[in-house]
Amino acid sequence: LKHYSVMVTTEIKFLFQGVIFTAAAHVLQQGSDKHEIIVRFNTRYLINQFKQFYKFTLTGNRFAAIFANNDAETSLIKSLQEAILQHFRSHTSQEGFPVI
Repeated sequence: LKHYSVMVTTEIKFLFQGVIFTAAAHVLQQGSDKHEIIVRFNTRYLINQFKQFYKFTLTGNRFAAIFANNDAETSLIKSLQEAILQHFRSHTSQEGFPVI
């Protein structure tokens, strides 16, 4: 069995501080249940307040730990992770690949 990776770019919507934001999510599938996900912001507010992007590792339904600098960033990370999981639940093919 060959090991291969599949890259998919999609958009996620997430609620943060009472506002619905959108961001690009670049998903790299590594194996049957491991994904590397880079969420890239296109909103100046989020880029200036936090970072331009966040990288998540998702194995099964669990994210690897990410450390935040403050409570607001912790809230943002949780919101992004919830949005990613919701997107995967509603946009995953039978083979397990995220669908655009």
